[in-house]
Amino acid sequence: RELVKEIPFPKEILVISSVLTVFLSFLGELLVLILLLLVLGSKPSTMIVFFPGLILTQLLLILGVSFITSTLFVFWRDIDRIWSILLKIGFFATPIFYPLGVISKDLQIFLLLNPMTHILSFTRTMMLSEPVGSPFGIVATVIFSLILCLVGYIIFKKAALRFAEVL
Repeated sequence: RELVKEIPFPKEILVISSVLTVFLSFLGELLVLILLLLVLGSKPSTMIVFFPGLILTQLLLILGVSFITSTLFVFWRDIDRIWSILLKIGFFATPIFYPLGVISKDLQIFLLLNPMTHILSFTRTMMLSEPVGSPFGIVATVIFSLILCLVGYIIFKKAALRFAEVL
């Protein structure tokens, strides 16, 4: 709080550093997962060359969401409770522990609106050599992530001018 009020610096550094800290932890955990998959005999598909781009897409998506939620949190402190609930819903609305195919076609439409569904499905394709789905979903997710990151950054920059007076 005092840091934001008294020292002039680019406020977005707070959000970016927070996201990058968790991102580096994620990369370490991902390395362990990849090693485990290799030890267990899993052969990644040739599409693994797209994996760095997929990770970058996920980072942009998370940065965009973080810029927006950080801005909201400054103005409305109770947003963390709402965000916690939304994250739980998002967790179960993302096919992490179940393949998308086990969900009825009617419900799949809703799951496909979640960008993380496409990121995880494409990750499965690369890591476990599963069949490739439609490239439209991942292309749309890349575009959405870029736009969300840019919009989130703009919202944050405009609101950052009022952070000191609100805090």
